[in-house]
Amino acid sequence: MKKRKATQAMKHEYAIKPDTTVILPHYDANGVLNALICNAEGFYQVGLTPYDLMDLNLRYRGSSMRGAMDGAEILVHGKMNPIVLDKEMNMVFFPSTSPRKSDCVWFSLNCVLSSIAIDKTHTQVNLSNGSAVTVNISKRTFDLKLNRAYELLYKIRQRRIEFEDPAMRFHSTYHLCVKENGVNYEAGHIS
Repeated sequence: MKKRKATQAMKHEYAIKPDTTVILPHYDANGVLNALICNAEGFYQVGLTPYDLMDLNLRYRGSSMRGAMDGAEILVHGKMNPIVLDKEMNMVFFPSTSPRKSDCVWFSLNCVLSSIAIDKTHTQVNLSNGSAVTVNISKRTFDLKLNRAYELLYKIRQRRIEFEDPAMRFHSTYHLCVKENGVNYEAGHIS
């Protein structure tokens, strides 16, 4: 399998949007791994691997796969953590397996309605647009991943409340000026 980098420019068809439900691996006629983006209108194939597609979308939004994975370490325990694709739009995606594996499926937390065990190693995931996807993991494993994605979203919201909201309550004004040494700042006079 030929490896491709996600260093290309963002194209409209590469965009992961709030209505994106799932990103699936899909091999083209030449045996090259591509991503299948599923959304409210249907699904279509793009010329990037699922991993590279996620990374490109994160980079377009000012992050990267590495940064999103590092950010998910607020969960403390576990591997194959969910990632925040867009904090402002609460877009959290979680992988079915290791993100680097060719069979990794990415689910949008906002679009998962339920999961049903097909057998011990297969789970049907019902999506918000009425579609369903069957994946090669147990229902227990899928539900653990889903819960970790909810935990990540909850912790991000809690930290936003803890650190961002209190700062908005303060109404002190100040005027800072560079000292004569050109390095430190000190309170100046407001005319």
